[in-house]
Amino acid sequence: MGGIFSKPKVPPAPTAQVDALTERQRVANENREAKNARQLASRARARRGGARQLVSQARANPSLGVTAPGEEYLGQTRRPGRAV
Repeated sequence: MGGIFSKPKVPPAPTAQVDALTERQRVANENREAKNARQLASRARARRGGARQLVSQARANPSLGVTAPGEEYLGQTRRPGRAV
């Protein structure tokens, strides 16, 4: 009579299914970590800004940056024939 009212025992999950589930979880965690690392690197690049693009190795002092040919000054330029 005891078998009528007792709960049936759930059979254990096959080990292949458990292994596949843990493998999927591991891969998902690795993908999430890689995505977070890419986002952090992207934010760091954004914080640095475009400072690297403004530095020119073609000059004696690279921190002076890149100028267009014929453009020597930022802002007001010297015009020939006009007193400055």
